Amino acid sequence: MGHGPATRDLTGRRLPLSPERMTDTDGMHLDETDLRIIGALQVDGRASWRTIAKVLGIPLTTVVRRGNALLEAGIVTVTVMGLAERTAIIEVTTESAQVDSVAHELASRPETVFVYALSSPTRLVLEQYLSQRELAYSVLEDIPSIPGVLDVTATPVLDYHKTLTQWMPDLITADEAARLNPQHSSINALRGHADDGDRAMLEALAADGRTGTAQLAEVTGYSTTTVRKRLERLLTRIAEVRAVVSAENLGLSAEAFLWVSTSPGRAAEVADAIASNPFTKYVVTVLGEHQIVADVAMADYEKFREFLADEKWAGSVRGVRASTVLRTYKSGGVVA
Repeated sequence: MGHGPATRDLTGRRLPLSPERMTDTDGMHLDETDLRIIGALQVDGRASWRTIAKVLGIPLTTVVRRGNALLEAGIVTVTVMGLAERTAIIEVTTESAQVDSVAHELASRPETVFVYALSSPTRLVLEQYLSQRELAYSVLEDIPSIPGVLDVTATPVLDYHKTLTQWMPDLITADEAARLNPQHSSINALRGHADDGDRAMLEALAADGRTGTAQLAEVTGYSTTTVRKRLERLLTRIAEVRAVVSAENLGLSAEAFLWVSTSPGRAAEVADAIASNPFTKYVVTVLGEHQIVADVAMADYEKFREFLADEKWAGSVRGVRASTVLRTYKSGGVVA
């Protein structure tokens, strides 16, 4: 039988899942079984219900019923996102009354990966897939032309140390994760280019990342054998599977973005240390005033206090600028 989910303190000691992690979402109560199924989908969004049931030690009928309910309710969304050579973190300041409309406009764009409204000061932060030329146009002309925008700043991403694809907030054990997907912790990099057939598959998988090979064969006109071969190439070289779920639905109600300043020579080391915490969702090194940007979600602000005092990384930084997440408009390529 699989082990129950657990949290981990800052020493790495495993702790029982706290009652606060059990949540109510739009009238649907998420219990331990639901959270473990979500955890499995985070590790491998295309894993069959049978595989998930076997690894977690939960009856197949329960996994099928609960898993489909989670997907149908939109509590977790499995999608496939194309990888990009260049991305940037963009901060947008708007007129107070225009935050919502600007956020929705930016979230609607296919090149936008995420959009959050932040506090201190109130502004938007987003990530976009942009070449250097596209970045210049976006920052100097496109985004400033949106009604209500007052200021735009951007910092190119240098390296990814963790993305939503690798986020595993202790809903299942490391052993279970390894059995589901041994490559889960690896950061994917673009190593090819999509052709027309790939793009047709990507479009279908973006809408539903669990679309089966038979359905993909209908969409593309390829045989199921060809689809399987193309899918393997697609998901190892061109795109990646993401199970998108809000931190709040996992009982992690305190979320913030951190801009971390450190010695440039130690940026990668510090970023890896931050990324090693299971409650960091996203960690990148950037070319800007700060060297690291991170998205962190904790159960409460007391846990945040502990995280910010973690000597594994905090002792190596010059300063931290933190902004609380007020609202999510888009995450992992999925509009909220």
